[in-house]
Amino acid sequence: MRKTLAFAIAALCVALSGCAVIPDDYSERTNRSQLKDSIDKPYVQVIKQRPDLKDPPAATETLASGHRIVKHVVTLEDEPFGPSGSYAEERQRYRVVYFLVDADGTVKDWATQIYKGGKVRCWGSNCLKFFKDPPVEKLDEVVRTSRGEAIATWRSGG
Repeated sequence: MRKTLAFAIAALCVALSGCAVIPDDYSERTNRSQLKDSIDKPYVQVIKQRPDLKDPPAATETLASGHRIVKHVVTLEDEPFGPSGSYAEERQRYRVVYFLVDADGTVKDWATQIYKGGKVRCWGSNCLKFFKDPPVEKLDEVVRTSRGEAIATWRSGG
């Protein structure tokens, strides 16, 4: 009886606290799963189906082949890593999604990664950032294509 009651209380505590942050590996798998159907579809259609990518791209890079790399960066909820309550430190996370788009506007490939940025310190509902958003060049280094390769393969025509 005591074990059942202890389990029920623990389960209730977990349920009431909710999942403030989805683990990165789950976020990454979900993100990749959502992107897998975007190849050979018009870029405009893919963006309309992804409300999280509604903001203008962070950058666009035109390749020698005429293809473009369209780079989207979405700020995710902060990831707590300190004590909760009136004071907490959190780590800013970003969903980075790149599309390789041909001259006709068709998605030829995608690349993605969850990127952990700097710390955010919060007192109650007031939060201070102690970092700058990551430069696109840094994100270029961490994203991986649908085949798990660096985007350098896009630049080299591979």
